[in-house]
Amino acid sequence: MQTRHVNSLMEVLEDVRDVGFSEIRKSALRAWYSRERITKPVWRDIQEKWEEVSDDPLFIGELEGSYALIIGAGLEASANAWYQPLIRWAEIEPIKRNIL
Repeated sequence: MQTRHVNSLMEVLEDVRDVGFSEIRKSALRAWYSRERITKPVWRDIQEKWEEVSDDPLFIGELEGSYALIIGAGLEASANAWYQPLIRWAEIEPIKRNIL
């Protein structure tokens, strides 16, 4: 990932931390990570970068052509919820991360 892409991603994550939500285009993620598909390693990397920004959980919802990211402080996840914790998308066990 190029430095300018890391900076763009960190700006999105800081918006989530500061404002409570942000949106990121799927095409931007594919370009930043040089991938045709957004896979678990991408979500794991985003989770790691989020942990540099905040101790709160990061929740994500899929939109048409983009993802909505929200701060998950005080939220609980359920299988039917539209927003899901990013750690589920990355398949990171919550016990290891002390989240949820």
